[in-house]
Amino acid sequence: MVNAHSSQQYVTIFGTLTQPDPGSGRNPWFKATVPAVDIDWEKHAGEGHENDEDTWAGICPVTTNQSQRTKIIVRSPKDDLSLVPGRMTLECWPADIVRFLREDGVTALWSEATISDSETPLTLYVDPQKVGPFRVALLGPSDDKSNRPTDYLFGKAVLVELTNIKFNHDTGSSASDAINIRQDYSNPYDISNGEWVTGGANLPVCYTANKSITIKARFTVQPTSITSADIWAISTDSDGSLGGVVKANVTFSGGVSSPEYVTFQVSGKTPNCVKKTTTDMWQWKMENVNGSGSAACDLNASGSHTVYTIFNEPTSPWVNTAGSKRNAWESALEFAIVTCNAKNIATEDDAMAAITTHLYTILYTGASQHLTVGGNFSYTGYMTMTSANCLDSAVGLDTTGSLLGMNMVARRRTEFFNYNFHCFVKKGAYVYDSCSAMSMCIIKIDYATYIASGSPGLGSTESDKTYPIE
Repeated sequence: MVNAHSSQQYVTIFGTLTQPDPGSGRNPWFKATVPAVDIDWEKHAGEGHENDEDTWAGICPVTTNQSQRTKIIVRSPKDDLSLVPGRMTLECWPADIVRFLREDGVTALWSEATISDSETPLTLYVDPQKVGPFRVALLGPSDDKSNRPTDYLFGKAVLVELTNIKFNHDTGSSASDAINIRQDYSNPYDISNGEWVTGGANLPVCYTANKSITIKARFTVQPTSITSADIWAISTDSDGSLGGVVKANVTFSGGVSSPEYVTFQVSGKTPNCVKKTTTDMWQWKMENVNGSGSAACDLNASGSHTVYTIFNEPTSPWVNTAGSKRNAWESALEFAIVTCNAKNIATEDDAMAAITTHLYTILYTGASQHLTVGGNFSYTGYMTMTSANCLDSAVGLDTTGSLLGMNMVARRRTEFFNYNFHCFVKKGAYVYDSCSAMSMCIIKIDYATYIASGSPGLGSTESDKTYPIE
């Protein structure tokens, strides 16, 4: 009973001393105390928890957030404090694996710290300095034989880290993830390890509008004895494109999530308009480590993520086939959405009006500036040049609108508007014309009305003008 591991083992015995042989005098009374000390995990301090305290391990996350640190409670010693001082010793093994912080989050107690009974009950916050299992012992005052009542706690200092996020995790389909994009015509993005890598890559992503999506994320954990945790993320931005990440149970094998990339649902849907945001941030969280019911705590954060949103998958001359130079370019997305003022527009009509209006500001020149000798259209050059002829204007408008997922085609008509030929874009039953040689910008005019206004000659013919882009 000297080394009492439980507050339930505290015993006080009262009695009377007797002598074996007859004699005079009064038999004196006595009082014997078997002392006890008590230390508990705050989340494991209920009735009956003393019974498994020596086998139950408290989960202590590595965190800088005081409110998310695991708490222990040092309770008042049960002893005859008229005979012994009310001082206890807090020990930890290994001695350097954790320290204990007071309420202020600054004052630290290390192994071998002394705690006075006048301070109890005392709540301390476990602040791991390393990862791995540890043991905490609370030792009471010593008797004349150096025996000390002792209570033990066992814990694990745990570090879980998000290492990678894959937004475009299925390059063969964009049904529930991002489309295939590249930096520009010449430079692809390497997304083999995901678009976001902790301490490394942070690449842009592009989604189609109003769609439920999933991501895949990879995690590591220390110590490797951790086999599971519930993980999710909250969105901490005010004007991003993506919601939070829905909670999922992640299993670990050998210190790495298993499967290595875990599928998560993103709450809500992608924006219902053309959009570019650079503010998406996720604060990742975990709880219930190893099914212990451990409290929620922060992991690392990811972001800021750059997210583009377009109406649909890009249409010709663009393709969504993985690895193609005609995958959507980030430079082109920036041009179409930001430069051409299509940002935050929810309808194709309004997007076409914004793009056509902007492209109409490009100065007219009589000869094409962007058809190459190889028969391609230099959209790279078109996005930065200040002049274009009607063919450049029509193909440029077609290419820009098609990037956002709209269906249209550039058309060339001979003997038209008093020119040998003139080019425009036909979208469904309507025409858009961004050539600055025209007296006004043409936005969604009925095709038949537009053709009649151009007074085509008797021999006038019309054909599609499509070119590979570069």
